Amino acid sequence: MSDPKVETPKIGPKQDALAKVTTAAVAAIAHEEAFRIAFEPANFQEGFELAKMFATIGFAKCTTPGEAMSRMMAGRALGLSAVQSMKGIFLVDGMPGLEATLMHALCLSHPEIEYFEADPTMPQNGEEVNWRAKRRGRPEQKLKWTIKQAERAGLLKKDNWQKDPFAMLNARCKAALARLTCPEAIHGMHTPDELANREAIETTGELVPEKVEGVVVQAPARDWRAEADAIKAKIVAASTDDEKGEARKLAKGFEGPDDLKKELSDEYNTRHSKKAAKAEPPAQGTLPTEGK
Repeated sequence: MSDPKVETPKIGPKQDALAKVTTAAVAAIAHEEAFRIAFEPANFQEGFELAKMFATIGFAKCTTPGEAMSRMMAGRALGLSAVQSMKGIFLVDGMPGLEATLMHALCLSHPEIEYFEADPTMPQNGEEVNWRAKRRGRPEQKLKWTIKQAERAGLLKKDNWQKDPFAMLNARCKAALARLTCPEAIHGMHTPDELANREAIETTGELVPEKVEGVVVQAPARDWRAEADAIKAKIVAASTDDEKGEARKLAKGFEGPDDLKKELSDEYNTRHSKKAAKAEPPAQGTLPTEGK
């Protein structure tokens, strides 16, 4: 008995073209990645040779190979290239400081961050700046920095604050918000300006509590009445089993005051509980058990 023949599926022109495009795209990505890391040191010795070159030419205000190596190693821990590390990380009394613009970029590239931006609903001027950020599944965080805070912290006498207070306010606000919302992206680091103007520093590297870092703007209080009314509307409109189940889930998960919880429970029981068809009304303030 001969083995059945297995026919090789024929590839049409469209499939062949798609395969060629896919192959070309993969090759382009691989080439781009290879080019990106072509000049990156692969080991400590190569890194130190690059550090010596940076120190020789004074790249990004670097003066010694040891300084350059420290900055590159700090950046490598953050996933930065050697050049990115040199341009965005500076040593202050031996501690690496991360520029606020780079903090901002690292937070924006983090997969958990939905947005990190200047708050368009709040003032942005030489007296006050406001920033906001949000992680996926978390409440929005808002932070502001004011010129009065800078004055209390003794910063206004510094040259960079006198030259461009607006930029410095933004840098302080972005840095504090980055540590608040996405500390893993920046490893909890501080900016060079923060490190240079600290009065004391903990052994962990965190600034002491008395340093002013910003004022958290509290989110507005939730309107429980409005939320309860919205859920009640869904309960009233529910007609299918799926809609009733969703309405019951919303009513059961309501986190507002007890009187509103009872109101939602009573509304659901009155309209959708199977017990409502019996002579005795359902227990007030209690949602029925699933399937009963």
